[in-house]
Amino acid sequence: MIPFLKKEILEQFRRKRVLLLGILFAAFALLGVATAKLMPAIMEMFADELAASGMVYDIKESTIMDAWTQFFKNASIPLIVVIILWSGSFTGEYQKHTLIPLVTKGLSRTGIFVSKMITAVLVWTAGYALYLGIFYGYAEFYWGNGTVKHIGLAVTLYWLYGVWLLAMLGLFSAIAETTMQVLLGVGGVFFLVTFLELVPKLPAKLPTALTGGLSLLQGSAKPSDFTMPVVIVLICIVLCLAGGVVLIQKKKL
Repeated sequence: MIPFLKKEILEQFRRKRVLLLGILFAAFALLGVATAKLMPAIMEMFADELAASGMVYDIKESTIMDAWTQFFKNASIPLIVVIILWSGSFTGEYQKHTLIPLVTKGLSRTGIFVSKMITAVLVWTAGYALYLGIFYGYAEFYWGNGTVKHIGLAVTLYWLYGVWLLAMLGLFSAIAETTMQVLLGVGGVFFLVTFLELVPKLPAKLPTALTGGLSLLQGSAKPSDFTMPVVIVLICIVLCLAGGVVLIQKKKL
């Protein structure tokens, strides 16, 4: 499995995925800081037009909390790109029948599945760490992060949310024949969870609750409030990975 894992990691560099995602994560980190820093100046430029149209906008200096609001808003877009890029990781191999020689030479299907999932999580982790590092550095320079509590937990929750989506991606990749089927499967679960947020008291227990790290920074939520969704997400990740390992044994390569 180790040589196959190395091959998968090197392939991300050869296909320029690492470069593409690095640029994307860095760009959105800078965009988040720039948006928070420049928004008061932009609104001031349009103050007369807003007043003429009857709109009243209270222009205030940007704060560190404005910056972290942008952090969590912007993080979803690079994550979606990661999901899209990885949606064809398995199905592309099925369609080209490139896994057959590896299996006939002794590589287990479990090794194939685990290697691809490790690579996906590593790429997501590296991109997210770059995103966080750039953002944190600029936020520290302009506002200072000293007054913000639970930053480590808040950003870790969002990282775990991304791992949950990748685990679902792996599960559907072990079933589906095409990239579109994989995306439809992941999208279907996501929209189902979003729909369940309409049920009273249920949103705080759903996986999407992990995207609410901003409430920790603002002090409107406590770390203990995320215990249940973290437990549920960890169980879902284990079940998805275990299901993927079982299902890929019966998959036609």
